[in-house]
Amino acid sequence: MLVRTCIILIALSLGACSFTQKIRSGADAFAVKQYAIAAQMLRDEYDLSERLEDRATRAFMIGQSYEYMRQPEMAAPWYHKAYEHRFGSAALERYAETLRQSEHYPGAIEAYQELMATGTDAQRYRGLITLCNQAIQWKKDQVRSPYQIQVAEFNSPGADYAPYVLSPELLLFTSDRNNSTGNTTYNWTGRDFSDLYTVNTSTGLVQTFDHVVNTAANEGTITFTSDRTEMYFTRCYADREFDSYCKLMMCRLRGASWSEAEVLPFVQEGINYGHPVITGHDSLLIFSCNDPKGAGGFDLYYSQRTANGWDIPVMLSERINTLGNERFPSMNKDTLYFSSDHHPGLGGYDIFKTYVDAQGQWSPPFNMKPPINSGWDDFGFVVDTFTAHTSGVLEQGYFSSSRNAKSGDDIFSYKKVIPPPLPDSDIVKPKEPAPVKYQVYLAIRTMEPVFATQGDPNSTRTGKKELPATAILIGDGPMMHREKTDENGMLVLELEWDKSYEIQARRAGYLNQSRAMNTSDIVKDPANPVFTYNMEIVLEPIFENTEVVLQDIYYDYDEWFIRDDAEPALESLAKMLRENPQLRIQLSSHTDCRGEDAYNQDLSQKRAQSAVDFLIAQGVAIQRLVPVGYGESRLAIDCPCTTCSEDQHQKNRRTTFKILPRE
Repeated sequence: MLVRTCIILIALSLGACSFTQKIRSGADAFAVKQYAIAAQMLRDEYDLSERLEDRATRAFMIGQSYEYMRQPEMAAPWYHKAYEHRFGSAALERYAETLRQSEHYPGAIEAYQELMATGTDAQRYRGLITLCNQAIQWKKDQVRSPYQIQVAEFNSPGADYAPYVLSPELLLFTSDRNNSTGNTTYNWTGRDFSDLYTVNTSTGLVQTFDHVVNTAANEGTITFTSDRTEMYFTRCYADREFDSYCKLMMCRLRGASWSEAEVLPFVQEGINYGHPVITGHDSLLIFSCNDPKGAGGFDLYYSQRTANGWDIPVMLSERINTLGNERFPSMNKDTLYFSSDHHPGLGGYDIFKTYVDAQGQWSPPFNMKPPINSGWDDFGFVVDTFTAHTSGVLEQGYFSSSRNAKSGDDIFSYKKVIPPPLPDSDIVKPKEPAPVKYQVYLAIRTMEPVFATQGDPNSTRTGKKELPATAILIGDGPMMHREKTDENGMLVLELEWDKSYEIQARRAGYLNQSRAMNTSDIVKDPANPVFTYNMEIVLEPIFENTEVVLQDIYYDYDEWFIRDDAEPALESLAKMLRENPQLRIQLSSHTDCRGEDAYNQDLSQKRAQSAVDFLIAQGVAIQRLVPVGYGESRLAIDCPCTTCSEDQHQKNRRTTFKILPRE
């Protein structure tokens, strides 16, 4: 997918849409994401460079510029130049990946083998070699695929993508063709900004869509309710000189015209949204966004329609969302189609499908394989439910692909047909099928929370960020193998089937975290023999001598025993202490301002001791626990007692713990 618009960007801090700073060098253009300009300027600077180090750096940045513009064939030779100029293994890895994305699989395998020889991340490169070999086999097998594809005649020299079937002969799509609204150039790609268009699939007549939608900003990826009275789409525009974000918009049909577009209420600033689809009898809105609290990159979310509008979005299953990017959802009956650059595939974005099984869980995503998928970016798959099928055609529809690299993204039509029978000459005695080689990988990402107030663990958590260089201990017994996450907090390990594993994450200044997994729980799918299990581990920073409020610890009036609803929070605290045997904590109880001082002091001490007794019963040594009752001497909210609200009293009646300094 040529990342043509702010709608489908890989790096989404955009800018460049309206940036006016003077560009003095290729590095300046690259810094503000004007990659079309950067590539040309850096090529000129590369030719004039005399120092090998400068040539290596500029060659690598040229490769990055083409890769960010989703032109892997242009990027690959520049990454190779950078590697030859001794830029390092990062250039060789990008060279291998861009070869894979442009379907030069043998060359990619050679590059991955060279990377394996360095001894770093050998398991991950072995897995990528497996994917390359799998892609080669899939390409050979496509002669028996039930899918027949054809590039649409209405494509332009620019980028055309994200089709939406509006009626039997009317298709909506997104394009940056030359007559798009606005007079400026989008310097990310050097082309116009994107608009929505319609095409009559019988006559080929292309027209711009409604002016309420198309503006001087980037618009695209549209969806409608079943009665066509509401439409939802994406708009990316800059409110400031540099930053630009993509938002979900909605218009209502008022008579014969559409209302002005408005932003959906759950959309947050600083997060990019896109690719809406309405489903579930117009009661469900599925979309993608790069919320930092998600699994990683872009994830798929859904929002349910309520009497008061659209509810707070919820992330779809971890079976769907990965550490990479999941985008462009579409629905046909009970099947969800989407694109991912992380689920095992041919390179770039591949189209996958999944459905809700009998247990109410999403099934493992199935790769649509060639000819639907390619090494390039394939996305925006939609089923045409309007057009009548001809004889032998089971299904038809459209999808987008950047496989025709010289013309950018294109829209393809497809037909799913009944495969023809094999000719008699090709029928041979069945051979014993070769055993399927299954591989399972664990992709770990270590993160840490981001607090609204830095250094205050009781403040709101606003998101997560990568935690690099974190030690990972993994094993299935007393002997644990030690690894370390990279500068992005990532680590990929190959595991064995039918084994239980314990995974521990450790980093100085943070609380240890343990997770468990059993590869025997993973279903072996012959169609997708390479399975990647994604695991995110969030490590909590250690705040010594800082009180941390334990949520949901309540006591009955004038009582100090631990209620059933308080046990989960204390069990989590016990687990943390077992995973961090070096820690000692003070567990404190506080009362509100009502009652006598001496009474409150005694009651709070009994409550603190009850919590300590609970932890001892969970296997925590008594020497590591210090119970302290503060009564009403340390109010969190010091309001006049007679005027305190019940909520303020509740915040004062808190149970806390703090990590004590080492003795």
